Amino acid sequence: MDHNEQKIGDLIRSFTRGEQVKEKLYQKKLESSWEKLFGKTVHDYTRKLSLRNGVLTMFLDSSALRNEMHLAKENVKAIVNGELREDYVKEIIIRP
Repeated sequence: MDHNEQKIGDLIRSFTRGEQVKEKLYQKKLESSWEKLFGKTVHDYTRKLSLRNGVLTMFLDSSALRNEMHLAKENVKAIVNGELREDYVKEIIIRP
């Protein structure tokens, strides 16, 4: 086997690790810029953000805010993807 060749399993594992790192970096970036993107009120009512496999899950303490964010999902997705500079978020889930 040539020195530049790798086993397919090794390539898949390195790709998966790379995606996991990227996802964690995106989550940290999103958490740190959440208030700037959506304002202090939204930030204060956001209990947790989770970003996994292109799905952003928001845990919000206010039922009124959950309703507003549900209606604005496409705009939220566009804002978040703009911040990440990639079309990464494909779906948004809003939870209490």
